[in-house]
Amino acid sequence: TDLDESVEICLASTEDDKDDLCLGYFNEETNEWECEDKCLSSSDGYFCGTTDHFTSFAVLLDGDSGGSHCESEDYLYVYLSVGAVSFCCCFIIFFVLIIEIKGKINDKR
Repeated sequence: TDLDESVEICLASTEDDKDDLCLGYFNEETNEWECEDKCLSSSDGYFCGTTDHFTSFAVLLDGDSGGSHCESEDYLYVYLSVGAVSFCCCFIIFFVLIIEIKGKINDKR
C-alpha cells in the first residue's frame, strides 16, 4: 500500500550496531529483500526507520561494514554545497579581475 506521507516503523532487534542494519522489505516482484531505510534510529531495543508504503518489513543486516550510510549522505551534500559556493566565488573573482585589467588597459590609452 503506497502512502501519501512517510511513516515510521519500529521493530525489535537484538543487534547492537545500527550502522550495519537497515529497514528492509521483501520485494515480491524481484523475490529479494531490499533496504528501504539505512538511517535507523534506536531506542529501548527497537530500531526505527521510515517508509512510504506498507508491506512485510524486517530489520536486515546490510552487510556493508563501511560505516554509517546516514553520515556519508550528509557529508556528500556538504561537500557539494561547499564546492558549488567555491566555484561561484572563483567565477566572480575571475570576472572582477578581467574588468579591472580591461579598465587599466583603457586608462593607458
